[in-house]
Amino acid sequence: MDSSSDDEKWEVPTFARHRKPPPGTESIGYDLYESPQYMNHLKQFGRLSGMDVCNNIGFRWILLGMVGLVTGLVAVAVDVSIDYLFEFRMHINDVVVDAGWSIGCQYLAFVGVALCSVSVAAYLVCYVEVLAAGSGIPEIKCFLNGIDFPNVVGLKTLCAKAIGIVFSVTAGLPCGKEGPMIHSGAITGALVTRCDILHTINPVVIQQETRDFVAAGAAAGVAAAFGAPLGGVLFAVEEGASHMDPSIMTRLFVACATGALASRFFIGPILGGIPWGHLGSAVPVSFGKFHHMEWDILEMPIFAMMGVAGGLFGALFNAVNQRLSEWRIRHIGPRGRRRFFEVLLVTLVVSSLQFLVPAVSVASKEFSLSEEGVGSLPSQLHLRSLSESEESQLPLRRHLKLEELSLSESLFWQKNTAALKSLFHSEEEFNLWYVLLFFVMNLSLSCLTYGIGVPSGLFVPALLTGAAFGRIVGQLLHSYVFPISEGQLFAATGLYSLIGASAMLAGTARITISLAMILMEVTGNAEFGLPIFLVVMLAKWTGDVFNRGIYDLHIIDLKKVPLLEAKPETNMIGIFGFVYVV
Repeated sequence: MDSSSDDEKWEVPTFARHRKPPPGTESIGYDLYESPQYMNHLKQFGRLSGMDVCNNIGFRWILLGMVGLVTGLVAVAVDVSIDYLFEFRMHINDVVVDAGWSIGCQYLAFVGVALCSVSVAAYLVCYVEVLAAGSGIPEIKCFLNGIDFPNVVGLKTLCAKAIGIVFSVTAGLPCGKEGPMIHSGAITGALVTRCDILHTINPVVIQQETRDFVAAGAAAGVAAAFGAPLGGVLFAVEEGASHMDPSIMTRLFVACATGALASRFFIGPILGGIPWGHLGSAVPVSFGKFHHMEWDILEMPIFAMMGVAGGLFGALFNAVNQRLSEWRIRHIGPRGRRRFFEVLLVTLVVSSLQFLVPAVSVASKEFSLSEEGVGSLPSQLHLRSLSESEESQLPLRRHLKLEELSLSESLFWQKNTAALKSLFHSEEEFNLWYVLLFFVMNLSLSCLTYGIGVPSGLFVPALLTGAAFGRIVGQLLHSYVFPISEGQLFAATGLYSLIGASAMLAGTARITISLAMILMEVTGNAEFGLPIFLVVMLAKWTGDVFNRGIYDLHIIDLKKVPLLEAKPETNMIGIFGFVYVV
């Protein structure tokens, strides 16, 4: 038997065998080599005396606080910039409307502003730093697993990521800022360890400490984005810190608490109108509190089925996105003009659909009103021939403004977080056809967008897609199965949106414990914890039947990175076969 052919048959595909790794890619050694030469180096430059060790330990906690503080400030800067730029985009739309220009000119202005905004984000990725693309969570997960990509925690990557995500979200793309905030926090943790103040922190700058500070920064990014310090700690443990030990828990919590404090301290007065020093609930991502948390045990099977459905939707999302990413790897490339123009094309499609859906809705309502108020008209174009007195009797609008759109129509124009709040807390019934269309559009466009050459996160788009699905289920159940009446304590439609959001994100990213904790912290309610736990676990188990989570899929299946997982995927005997030694 030919041994070479057997070796090729059982060869395991790895990153090195599939393609040449980027220059500078290497594994990270986390073992502390206590050789005499290294110990002499620490004695000479690290001052290993008892007093110096105590000073360095105390200074390490100060550095952890700095990581959380800087991460919180980055999150505040990103959120404030997005808020003001989004208002500026809507202001341009209002200026065009007030000038009396046609709906076609308004469309060109709407799409043009989106293209100009996304061009900045695309340029930063395609021509400045390619690692600024996407959420950055897969790359940070690799770093904490011991695989160092060049410049993955560099200052240039931080600038490109933080600035790029502002313009990606402002352009109206279905992407979130939470993943890039996690990457930005991880970079902040790495950069803080590189500080050299009077040569007193040299012992900190070793790979073990850098790894722990990067994990603390990633956790602080979650805490600063959601205002959820416990969720940040659990996210770092569940997704990031593969070399986990109990001592890192306290470090993570210090960084998370500082990051959440910084974001709440600044976001409240700047955007929430809260007096300085009063720590309110204003954070970069806030879902609002639910005031009616009652639910019935009869609804548990429905929640379970929604969890299974979320796992199926998540598996479908991951499978389609994998095919798109493989096509992009073969035909687009990581940088250059092709990737830049792909971003422009995707943005053109997304912004056009976002504009046309409310426009068609408004036109259809105007047409029906014209038939009722003036008489049967063969075409909507005949409205232009009506007299001014006849037109004044009809509430016609030949323009689009966000504040004049209906509750269902505004889903397509609002910021993702604002639309999510509407689905969670609005007591007014949505038009189910619009919500169904929004669900399909957001699911497909999020899948199309994730992987293009801009910084983009997946947390809020997945939550928004699942919230639309949950709203549909909740309104149908309340209309036909569980009608609300006095004495009945069935869950409100907003809670079904929360269940759907939990299921969709868990089915896509396959995160469970940290997701449940984040959702309970950002909503301020722990009473709904049991259904959330049930849903996220069922969504994860269902999705795992078909494929990996979106982050592991991009790491292992697309980039072929040899990520060291906690357990082998299959039995080793099935991979390598038997080897007989004579």
